[in-house]
Amino acid sequence: MKSNPIERNGEDGNSIEELIEVLMAEPDSQCRKSLDVDPKTAVMERRKAMSEANGNANRLAALRKREAALKAAIAAEQVRQQKRKDKENARLFSVLGEALAHYAAKSPDFKLMLKQVLQSAGLRDTDRTFLAGKGWC
Repeated sequence: MKSNPIERNGEDGNSIEELIEVLMAEPDSQCRKSLDVDPKTAVMERRKAMSEANGNANRLAALRKREAALKAAIAAEQVRQQKRKDKENARLFSVLGEALAHYAAKSPDFKLMLKQVLQSAGLRDTDRTFLAGKGWC
């Protein structure tokens, strides 16, 4: 009698489903061995997949952390640049104001023209009151 189920198929008329059941039931079956997974291989593959997933998650976390640090650095640089710009503008207005006031003290015509400019300028009430107190409006 033949021991291979495939060879017996023609003799006893088994269906494909029956053959598969027989092949899976036989411990020495070549088909069964190919379907079984070596436990060590399965563990190694699962660890590798988890490692890759953790590696990708760690990489994404590191990139997000780096992104947050870059955003913070950009915001800090924008604040520094704005402070520098405000400081330069304050110095500019100080230098211009001093030069204009100095020249107006020497030239009555220029002082009159500067007063007219200040009259038509859109100043806040507090600034206008301050300039009036100093004799400019």
